Amino acid sequence: MRIEKINIYFLLLAVAGALVVLLGTSRFGVGITPDSVNYIYCSRELIKGNGFLSFDGTPFTLWPPLYPILLGIMGLPGIDPVIGARILNIFVFGVTVFCTGQLFRSCLQSDFLIISGTIFASFSTQILYLSFMAWSELIFSLFCILFIKYLIKFSIEIREKDFYLLSVVVALSCLQRYIGVAMVATAIAVILLLVKTPVSERIKYSIKLLIISLTPLFLWLLRNYMLTSTISGPRITSSYSFKHNITKTFDVITSWFIPSFVPFHMRLIFAGILFFILISIAISKYYKKTSSKINMILILAGYFLIYVLFVIILSSISSLDPIPYRYLAPVYIISICLIFILLEVASEWLNVNVSIKNFGKYTVILLCLVWWSYPITNTYQYIMFTANNGAGYSSNNWRLSPILKYIKNNPLNGKIYSNAPDALYILCGIKAEWVPRRVKGFDNFKKKTMGDDNNYVVWLNKVNWRPYLHDIKDISNNWGLINHSRFSDGDIFLIGSPLN
Repeated sequence: MRIEKINIYFLLLAVAGALVVLLGTSRFGVGITPDSVNYIYCSRELIKGNGFLSFDGTPFTLWPPLYPILLGIMGLPGIDPVIGARILNIFVFGVTVFCTGQLFRSCLQSDFLIISGTIFASFSTQILYLSFMAWSELIFSLFCILFIKYLIKFSIEIREKDFYLLSVVVALSCLQRYIGVAMVATAIAVILLLVKTPVSERIKYSIKLLIISLTPLFLWLLRNYMLTSTISGPRITSSYSFKHNITKTFDVITSWFIPSFVPFHMRLIFAGILFFILISIAISKYYKKTSSKINMILILAGYFLIYVLFVIILSSISSLDPIPYRYLAPVYIISICLIFILLEVASEWLNVNVSIKNFGKYTVILLCLVWWSYPITNTYQYIMFTANNGAGYSSNNWRLSPILKYIKNNPLNGKIYSNAPDALYILCGIKAEWVPRRVKGFDNFKKKTMGDDNNYVVWLNKVNWRPYLHDIKDISNNWGLINHSRFSDGDIFLIGSPLN
């Protein structure tokens, strides 16, 4: 297949991908979660000229600045960041599909594996899940693809252009998500171990990459420390053990290749056996041989392992969410590319070692067709479900909330405290404050509420993922709460005098 022709296929797939995101967000817009609210709030404050601020009014430090900046740029012509996030996702997903095709083309020879791998990797629920949400991971996934592409090219061709493009991608990745530092570790390891230049040259390249890629992040972290005495904001110690996070990681990764309804231990065994066979074939084929394919396999596997290890360690130290698809999804396309390289190697090995003509080629095609049967159905169902129901705070479950509809139509005259002020802000346009955190107690809350005439607590029953906040029982034991209005999904209380 000629390069010009295959690029047309990639372009058509990119347009199809953009249309899929357009469809999935057509009725309810982009999905919004608590993290999304912080991004959107920060971008709105940037547009106003107020700088980087989190939703609670504190300096924006828990996340790097690139995503709010991009949303802010989208807002300069007057586009609200919520709409801007949707437009950005449509464009970025299309570019991601195209760049995925370019990555697969540079790593594979088979036209069937290039096209099918691009479709399988790009149009998966793991990547579409990111594309339908106002999150930073979709753009980070694109950076991961570009990172691998330029790192492979540089390790083989050693061109200055590829090195500087690589360094810029790494720098932007670190400003998009802090875990971008996993790219720094990978790039340094590849330069020192795989690049065929004198040791002095490899050291120079490593130092230059460190300076270019980490200087912007260092300046951002320095700003954070000067404002908050922390480099990335105050964080709670994780409640999940290292062992738990390892198990959860394997659970997520094995579900990428084997349907999640298969018991975890069966998925783990089957995936382990399959991967062992493919790696064994690759080793037997390239043992003591020099090949660009070896660099590709080592770089893809190296980055995947380093990134996953970083996720496990960070989730075990800091109180992130339990490891979900979201944190691991940015390297999903990388893992699929690695698997397809190994499948192509296995196909070539079978063609040589089995007397049946093209046995390896047809075996791999059959395996792929069986493999895709479940993901295709699952992806279609996910697209239609999201299109008809929305996601996160944009879903029907939140948009049709009786208590939120009441507040939107009947604004409360006073200061509002809530266990979901982010939902009130994004859905009702109301700025509320958090109810007290358990670690801080009620003293500060008492000072805030003593001087105002009307103080309300808006309590949403569906918010059950914030155990760090005092629950409504704790608050009622310390204050005289007068029920203002009761709904099927929550209550509005007027705050009375402290009980002690």
